[in-house]
Amino acid sequence: MDFKILIKRCVCFCKVGLAGMLALSLSSCGTLTTITNPDFVIKKDLQKKGTICKRIPRIYSGVRYDYCVVMSNPVSGLDESYTEDHIFDFIGSGMLDTLVLPYTIFLQLSKGSLEIGKP
Repeated sequence: MDFKILIKRCVCFCKVGLAGMLALSLSSCGTLTTITNPDFVIKKDLQKKGTICKRIPRIYSGVRYDYCVVMSNPVSGLDESYTEDHIFDFIGSGMLDTLVLPYTIFLQLSKGSLEIGKP
């Protein structure tokens, strides 16, 4: 097998793998969850998971959301892989939170933190 063909196949395989990882990380992205959903949906979701968090600041809300999911109390029926996905999502959420920082600063100043309360 020619070395150039092997390199091309390897690059193609890496692109497909990276695209798949990106799609998986965006599907559980804490930043997208906290920015695109209304407050009551996020509150209900975290309460259902048995979170220990009482509030989420809007600035870096994706990272904080992932933290709240990972540190939630065990609830029957909660898939453990779902929690593991959020551990890997910390990096992606941190990068995306940095990109939307001006918007989240505005939200924090105008609406304040997202109150979760007790489940």
